[in-house]
Amino acid sequence: MAKTVKKCGKKCYGCGRRPVFSIHSIYCRICDRLAFRMKERRFPPEAVKAVWEYIRAYDYRCFYTKMLLEMDDIKSPWFCVFDHLIPLDSRRIVLTSALINEMKTALSVREFWYFVLQLADLIVKGKSIKKIRLAHWRQQYAGEKQQGGAGEICLAQPKWKGKHKKCCQCGKPVFTLRSKYCLRCSRFNHRMEIKGFSPEAMEEIRLHIRTNGYVCALTGLPLEMDDYRSPWYCVFNYLTPGDHSKVVLTCALFNEMKTDLSIKEFWYYIRQLANYFRHGTKIRKKELVYWYRLTPQELYLKSLRD
Repeated sequence: MAKTVKKCGKKCYGCGRRPVFSIHSIYCRICDRLAFRMKERRFPPEAVKAVWEYIRAYDYRCFYTKMLLEMDDIKSPWFCVFDHLIPLDSRRIVLTSALINEMKTALSVREFWYFVLQLADLIVKGKSIKKIRLAHWRQQYAGEKQQGGAGEICLAQPKWKGKHKKCCQCGKPVFTLRSKYCLRCSRFNHRMEIKGFSPEAMEEIRLHIRTNGYVCALTGLPLEMDDYRSPWYCVFNYLTPGDHSKVVLTCALFNEMKTDLSIKEFWYYIRQLANYFRHGTKIRKKELVYWYRLTPQELYLKSLRD
């Protein structure tokens, strides 16, 4: 039988609300697990101190939305995680939910709320999104350079006779007599083939390009086709996570913000976040159908199977 610990009246050093779980400990059980996680991440002392001060003031609530955080179920979208207030700067760590942490991606706080409001105005009022320069976006998508990304391919169209032959996808001159695509579309189709999309999905993407050009299907923004480190670089997105039958084009930034949400769930939380920022309206949680995070043990087993 497990030994019961007598109540000693000693309060937790971390939250200051709950009793310690052992006479030899300075933390309650929840704070003890959080302290261990911070120790594993090797956060600087000033960052750890700021986290404890925030918990004593607000308890375990999201820094950005003030929603109560889940402390036990690591697969929950509301599970308590750490976020760098300024990307890659470990001197200032805040608590947030796994979902908000994924949506914030490599944005500063100002940039995050800017794009949340821009997306909300797009879906509610139909206003076009205005791009801004992102100070901390340095993401490099693994494999894009080898899979037909920007890489070191010459972007200049070669000079040859027969310029009247047009690309069957975008209408620009093809880059060789034997090709039916221009250089840009040839590289793009190579990426689709490597991804292994179904012929139906690939044909829908080509139809979108013929009709609208290389623009984001979610926002209508023109996409960057060369610089794979740009937040506006053209990537593929599954409208329904895990469903390969419906693939659309979007930019890297909004692909990261959409994370493992369906399109309906994504727009729902964009509107909820915008209302919270503007009016202080409490965010209503909604069950996420496709949200699923593997535990470290499950990730290890999956790597063995793969």
